[in-house]
Amino acid sequence: LAVIGLGRMGGNISRRLMRAGHEVVGFDRHESHVTELTSEGLVAAASLEEAAAKLDTPRIFCCALGDFKCLCSK
Repeated sequence: LAVIGLGRMGGNISRRLMRAGHEVVGFDRHESHVTELTSEGLVAAASLEEAAAKLDTPRIFCCALGDFKCLCSK
């Protein structure tokens, strides 16, 4: 599973998934959000492409549509 956007909502979704035993790959434009969650077990990704590459079968949950649109327009 991958969570794109690790702010308040995405961070809490990631934490709940990890507590339930899932491996979570995470990406956020703000490195501090990623760093905070890696200490809790998140697998960090430096880009959307890297997040997809770290998954056996890409299953991406996008929780921050505003950020996602900005990333896709680059």
